[in-house]
Amino acid sequence: MSNDTISISSIEQFNSLLKSSKVVIADIEADWCATCKVIAPFYEQLAKSLSRPNAVTFIKINGDEYHELLKEYGVFGYPTFLVFKNGKFEDTVRGVHPDHLSAIVNKVIQEAGSEGAEIP
Repeated sequence: MSNDTISISSIEQFNSLLKSSKVVIADIEADWCATCKVIAPFYEQLAKSLSRPNAVTFIKINGDEYHELLKEYGVFGYPTFLVFKNGKFEDTVRGVHPDHLSAIVNKVIQEAGSEGAEIP
């Protein structure tokens, strides 16, 4: 995996990433969403600085294509960020709140690292 975000192309790919990475941060967005475009550069920067192969993975999910995921995780607006640790849902950040998103992501990465994940 590279230090870029991964665009999800199937539910199987999403589930596979949840199993193969200690931490997964999912950006639920839509092509037409103006506020998604506002936070996109910040999310991309987080991905570039924090991604680690098989440890920390940043993904993008087009919510208009994966309604079942939206329903499963209670997503009702864009952008919504879902944070997973060890394959389990941990937290949600709704809207354009870069400081809050950064704090949640860093907290979960630290927790995963203290549980033995190879995360510097």
